[in-house]
Amino acid sequence: MNPIIVLCSRLNSSRLPAKALLPINNKPLIIFLADRLKRFCNNNIIICATKNKYNDIIEDYMGKDYKVYREKPNNLVLGMLEIAELENADFIVRVTGDNPYTCPLILNQLIDSIGNLDYLRMDGLPKGVTSEIIRRDILEYLNENVADKIDLSNKLTDYIFKTRNVFNIRQLCAPIELLRPKYSVTIDTLDDYIHVYNLSKKIDNDKSDVIYDIVKIMDLGMSTN
Repeated sequence: MNPIIVLCSRLNSSRLPAKALLPINNKPLIIFLADRLKRFCNNNIIICATKNKYNDIIEDYMGKDYKVYREKPNNLVLGMLEIAELENADFIVRVTGDNPYTCPLILNQLIDSIGNLDYLRMDGLPKGVTSEIIRRDILEYLNENVADKIDLSNKLTDYIFKTRNVFNIRQLCAPIELLRPKYSVTIDTLDDYIHVYNLSKKIDNDKSDVIYDIVKIMDLGMSTN
């Protein structure tokens, strides 16, 4: 099956510029995330960033330890498709660079469960915990039919679900211990970063299942103390 993990990151966020370089557990966020996935997952990891000059620093930071692919601006689908072709991968596991606590256990479960499906994700988790696994055929379809008309960088999942009549798409339900869809550990704003940074100080970041500890802390309302 040969799935690869594609970690998508950029520095030109309008709400929190250069958030990929903000520290989490004494590392830049993007390196913290990539290193966690590398430690607990057995799949190759590719860093995907656009060719805009302001993203050169991502390649400077990551290029020694990870493959870095520079995609054309505003064409995420083509970028991931080209990575799949270059790496001879049938599936892409997409991880976004503003989710430092993407759960490697759930990522591995998705890979093990994909089977004959074309797309799989887990719903009901705190925002920023899940990833999604996408068969290359879907990327080819979107590239031919949609991507040249609309920038899918922030809408990819929505458009994948619109292909239900063409592809076999499924969602798993989060385990009851993690069923907290109103919680969030994604980083879009400065307040989000402060929230996640404070959480990172209260947990053992070396645990593969640290999301369970994060949920317990958030259940107690202690995450921003």
